[in-house]
Amino acid sequence: MKSVVKSNLAVSETHNFREQKHNVTNFPVKDILKERMAELGIKNQDMQKALGYREANVIAMMRNGSMRLPPKYAPLVATMLKVDKAAFMEKVMEEFDPVMWGAVKSIFKKRVISNNEMANIETMREMLDGLDINFNASQEFIASLKPVIEQLVKAEREKLSATLTLVETGAMKSS
Repeated sequence: MKSVVKSNLAVSETHNFREQKHNVTNFPVKDILKERMAELGIKNQDMQKALGYREANVIAMMRNGSMRLPPKYAPLVATMLKVDKAAFMEKVMEEFDPVMWGAVKSIFKKRVISNNEMANIETMREMLDGLDINFNASQEFIASLKPVIEQLVKAEREKLSATLTLVETGAMKSS
């Protein structure tokens, strides 16, 4: 079964990380660490050395939720886990300091975008051949996209539900 964390955060996949109830909201950073480290064969000691901690038990504490991942390490960890840096940073900040993250979001709003969103923008720019078209001005266009988008969202949520069940039942093994 394909991992939902991989499918929701991996750089080449689809996700909408900005929404408060986005499809990784129910997946805490600790579970992202557990699953992606297991998938990629990354041991606690590997992560501990990369982050400069003296003891590997610090990583175990992050994986079990008794310690939060400090935001300064989020970009490096995202690279190691092969997940989207912007999406992962948002998850880390939401858990580490929700008040500060709320203030940051109130200033920047939707200016921070994921790699997937940038790829979508680049695709649209190519298709528009240099024209600046407001898709929201055409209700017919928006209505035609709705079933396709709903199908993609449903598939991602089904993956999330299946993986959450595996995590909750302990079926996902990690070191």
